[in-house]
Amino acid sequence: SATTIGALASCTGTLTLADSSLTVSGDLDVGLAGNGTLQATDSTLDVQELFVARSPGSTGTATISGGTTTVHEELHVGALSTGTFTLEQNGILNSDKGNAGFSAAANGTINIIDSLWTVT
Repeated sequence: SATTIGALASCTGTLTLADSSLTVSGDLDVGLAGNGTLQATDSTLDVQELFVARSPGSTGTATISGGTTTVHEELHVGALSTGTFTLEQNGILNSDKGNAGFSAAANGTINIIDSLWTVT
């Protein structure tokens, strides 16, 4: 099942994790149709797919500071809209694939700062 932050066009959602763990058996949407923000510090995230700004008109920002994030399938940043993903402070990201700015109208930015992203 999926977890959504900023589900509807008129919604804004924020999820903050600190020294915590989040496991999602399906997709994690940060800005599905609305505005979503994910801030994880020294936490463990385990998700099937991670979308940051999934649908047209949405916005999404995900900042992972430290900890380990596992995306079993694909990281999508700015899938169909404007999204930013930042991995910093010795964070570790493992994913099967990754893309930024998937469609012609999309704008995706991925920042890797003093961290490690492994694409398998």
